[in-house]
Amino acid sequence: MSGNTYVVLIGVNEYPKLGAGASLKGSCNDMRHWLRFARVSLGVPGEQVQLLTHPALEGEDVRLPKGHHRGASLAEANGAIDALIHWLQENPTGTGLIVYSGHGGHINPGDDPNATDFDGDRLALGLSDAGDHRRHPPRRPRRSAA
Repeated sequence: MSGNTYVVLIGVNEYPKLGAGASLKGSCNDMRHWLRFARVSLGVPGEQVQLLTHPALEGEDVRLPKGHHRGASLAEANGAIDALIHWLQENPTGTGLIVYSGHGGHINPGDDPNATDFDGDRLALGLSDAGDHRRHPPRRPRRSAA
């Protein structure tokens, strides 16, 4: 894979709008391990990795080129996914990898598409056609009749 791969890693431990009880302990650490896997095992260059975490990770093992390690806001996630899509358009034989660790969520059709953080109601927004949930709303699972 190496230089022919682009990776977006998103890890969210803290959800301020949902309160302290919604916090997770391992999501950001999951991204630390995925980053090591992408860089060492797959040989992906730092310029082709976007690491988004909340809170921010620190340490030598998470050093990336400037602008490639940012907060995990919805706007940043959309930007990273847009960068991945653009890279894949320029590298049609390339491989794109998106890894997310954190709580899941849903989108209500009336939600503000310009929300700036993962608050449980807008999480899927960053993963639905690079943020355009009006064109491609996520589908809720159908429940089978018992």
